[in-house]
Amino acid sequence: MVGTREMSPSGQYATNKLIEGLATELGEFCLVSGIAYGVDAACHRAALAHGVPSVAVMANALPEINPAPHRQLAEDILRNGGAIVSELTSQSKQNGKLFIARNRIIAGLSMGVVVVESPASGGALSTADIADGYGRVVMAVPGRITDTSSFGTNNLIRSGMARMVLTARDIIVDMDWEGHCNRGTKAASDKMQLSDLAPEEMTIMAVMNREATPSMSQLLTDTGFTVGELMTALMNLELKGLIRTLPGQRYEKI
Repeated sequence: MVGTREMSPSGQYATNKLIEGLATELGEFCLVSGIAYGVDAACHRAALAHGVPSVAVMANALPEINPAPHRQLAEDILRNGGAIVSELTSQSKQNGKLFIARNRIIAGLSMGVVVVESPASGGALSTADIADGYGRVVMAVPGRITDTSSFGTNNLIRSGMARMVLTARDIIVDMDWEGHCNRGTKAASDKMQLSDLAPEEMTIMAVMNREATPSMSQLLTDTGFTVGELMTALMNLELKGLIRTLPGQRYEKI
């Protein structure tokens, strides 16, 4: 979830309501943003307020935090089970081009990207463009046609690149996450029949019927799948609400 540094009160409200709604309906998810001023920082703070872990992608080398006033925010993110990441080494020299390069990592780490607010040009739009190129779902919050902070999001929607989102439910539907919702996961699991699964998924479920919490390496050995085949099947099973990921790259049947 990304947006302009010149966030409006409307953008602040939208950020809080979307993350609050996702936390309520999904229970567990991870937010990725850039910890910059404006919408990015508001996203991380809203995630903290609702017990959601977040990943802050930096455009500078660690352990420095940029902007410096957000060091406490970064520490709070870590304490809440999140992460601060950077591709840069201590030998990297700071320059403005690194912020655009950083955006490809935000897009790559995410299953979908929501642009909350953006003027007609800006880093958030580059993130949306990169995410679209990666085949991610791109979403945007609309705004009044007179608000410069909504020119970019309105254009994303008008061009067809982004789907319009007004509520957290819109994001869940666009991402096809209904099976992950608190009120829907058990019902989806109860209705799912073995015959509805792909052969690879059936093989994994057979292993999980024998082993309570198999590890990634054990699943690779027992199924004979490649890493790519296994990861795809595991993701599909998780989206269907049949398994969940545990710490240490272990998996558990729901």
